[in-house]
Amino acid sequence: MGSCVDFGMLAPTVPARSAPAPKGPQVSSRVRIPSTGTGARFAGPARFPAAAALAALAVRRISRAGRACRADDVDYEVVAELILKQTGRMPEELRDEWVNGLQCPWCGGGRKKEKSFSCRVRPGQIYCKCWRANKCKIQTTLRAVAPAGGSAQRPAPSRSAQVERAQPTRSALGLDNRLLSVPHREYLLQRGITEQVLRRNRVCSKKHKLGNVLVFQYFASEPDSSPRLVAEKVRKLPKEFWQTTGGQKCLYGVDDIKGQPEMVLTEGEIDKLSLEVAGIRAAASLQNGCKGGLSLAFGAEEAFAKAKRIVLAVDGDEGGQACAEELAKRLGKSKRGVSRWQMCYLVKWPEGCKDANEVLMRYGAERLRSLMAEAEPMIKGFDDEVMAEVMARISGTMPLEYISGVSTGWEGVDNFLRIVPGEISVVTGMPGNGKSEWLLSLAVNLSYRHQWRTLLFAFEGKEESLAAQLATKVQATVPQLQDPGVALEWLDEHITLGCSDFEGFTQEKILARAREEKAQGLDLLIVDPYNCIEKSKEEKDEVEHKYIGSLLGKLRKFADEYKVHVVIVAHPTKSAAWLNESPGLYDIAGSAEWFNKTDNGIVVNRRKVELEDGDVVSTRQVEISVKKVRNREAGKLGSAWLLYDAKTRSYSDLQMDLGCEEDDAVPQRAQARTSAHA
Repeated sequence: MGSCVDFGMLAPTVPARSAPAPKGPQVSSRVRIPSTGTGARFAGPARFPAAAALAALAVRRISRAGRACRADDVDYEVVAELILKQTGRMPEELRDEWVNGLQCPWCGGGRKKEKSFSCRVRPGQIYCKCWRANKCKIQTTLRAVAPAGGSAQRPAPSRSAQVERAQPTRSALGLDNRLLSVPHREYLLQRGITEQVLRRNRVCSKKHKLGNVLVFQYFASEPDSSPRLVAEKVRKLPKEFWQTTGGQKCLYGVDDIKGQPEMVLTEGEIDKLSLEVAGIRAAASLQNGCKGGLSLAFGAEEAFAKAKRIVLAVDGDEGGQACAEELAKRLGKSKRGVSRWQMCYLVKWPEGCKDANEVLMRYGAERLRSLMAEAEPMIKGFDDEVMAEVMARISGTMPLEYISGVSTGWEGVDNFLRIVPGEISVVTGMPGNGKSEWLLSLAVNLSYRHQWRTLLFAFEGKEESLAAQLATKVQATVPQLQDPGVALEWLDEHITLGCSDFEGFTQEKILARAREEKAQGLDLLIVDPYNCIEKSKEEKDEVEHKYIGSLLGKLRKFADEYKVHVVIVAHPTKSAAWLNESPGLYDIAGSAEWFNKTDNGIVVNRRKVELEDGDVVSTRQVEISVKKVRNREAGKLGSAWLLYDAKTRSYSDLQMDLGCEEDDAVPQRAQARTSAHA
């Protein structure tokens, strides 16, 4: 066997050139010039343009040790203002907490304005770190200016620096809020919300540049503290919404659900107020509707964990129902990960109503209250189609091929694997071991024995050579099709080539073509190989294991929906080629999803033997190793042996003793002995 050489280790080393000592005025030794990426630092006379430019850039930055040049206007107060803008809370309230996603006050986030600055607040000091690798990398601690008579680590910024510095926008919560205006009061009263409910929930109005707007104030309390204003939802009638600057993520009415065994979640603030009118105070609303997610802050997580019944009173439209599913998935898990779907209940709105407020206006408070009591549990059950399949299987009316599959055409392989419609299989093996050859023979067998139709995407072969290869296999498999012309006509009816001459297809085009062929009775889809599938622009930016998982998910969904068996070929990693053994499913390049998201895993391996002269040659014996079978009624783990006939390009069952069949398996060069890795 040949040995591998890592040519990357043979790259010549270029000796560093020593520059002569420059003359003339020098850049200050306190200025550390940023690295250019090669690890070298440049210093030179300011009269050279390049050195002058680098020096000018350096004096606007701070060194890794925290020494400031012209960045001495960055102090405790500046970072405190950044924290206030991000969280709406002063540093004193964030003891030992990390604040992320800020823009570095030293480097400004660079040209792309990256938000890569983090800080951790401790009493009287803020630890700062910029994560812009090889660029800013500031890492320092800022201390608050000590009171009179005390000492400080660094002086307060100059007055001129404070004037020049861009001041962050402060929280606008509560600013210009006023009593509920007459138009807003009349609007809410018309929607059935009482004066008492409006006062208790502190609904008010605000003066805004767009006019007088309606404000829903989000109050929340923490342990050992009274409720405080943490967010505001502003509404300009009729239906324009936004959040006030400086707000935090929170549920509207979060304090009302704390400690309650039963509670209601709604999509909007007015729906929460409508439930209170109906006598249900233990209700809260999502902050940003069905697409805004669920906030667990300010005690909401503990409230949900202790609840025994959570009613999801979301809108009855498509978006609302999708929101209910997502909420149930998130709320239906205990801290230990145990499914608790039974705690979530979904409201069924009456005809003509889509939310709680419409029911209150049309049918009254009593009807709304009864709907909450009649909410149905969101048990994760089976839909009608799945139930029909289960009943057909139990009653024995389901075709046997959908349970235990159909024969592959080889008795030895059938002992370990039968082909089931609606499943997905992955085939792998070392290059040259006959993966594609065996799959073509499988397609011919299924067409001949079961009248299956196959759509073949063979990206690594030409159309003419594939047609000739398939015709040869047909003549060897079907006795009555010895005439080449008749064999090609038979092939045209049973096997369709999805691409030709190395043509590329995206996964969406492959599935679209497969759906078209299904209209004519498609039974088998072969994609050979995976790595030749073209990626869209968005898919190229994906991490490979996520892309593979998404691809297999789409193929699996197609297989199940259309009852088509899907086979995809994937090559193993190069490292597997260095081992004296066949690869496994976890050796496939890219991701463990090849094992996790497929129903069957098959490895094709040609047996090798070592001749007396030391040469290792491949035999005509082929091992079909079944490494995974999800449906145990259709197969089991194990290996079957086939004998490949190069003349007819066909396979036949091989009953063999690995130590006694050399004459039928090895080229006629010399008597062979079985290799240790056979």
